[in-house]
Amino acid sequence: MIDEPADLPEGTEASVDDMPRDERAALFASLDRAMVELESGVQGIPAEQVLRELKVTR
Repeated sequence: MIDEPADLPEGTEASVDDMPRDERAALFASLDRAMVELESGVQGIPAEQVLRELKVTR
């Protein structure tokens, strides 16, 4: 969803960031590996902890 007028057909996907395709592919591959690990029982890091640590580093 965009909040500006656009002359695009309904359902058109538009890139909203400057991440190159190869970096995006690497990110998605990493996320896929993480999901496989979590589904196989590998202990993850709780979201609350990650957010807390991100706040500390900012």
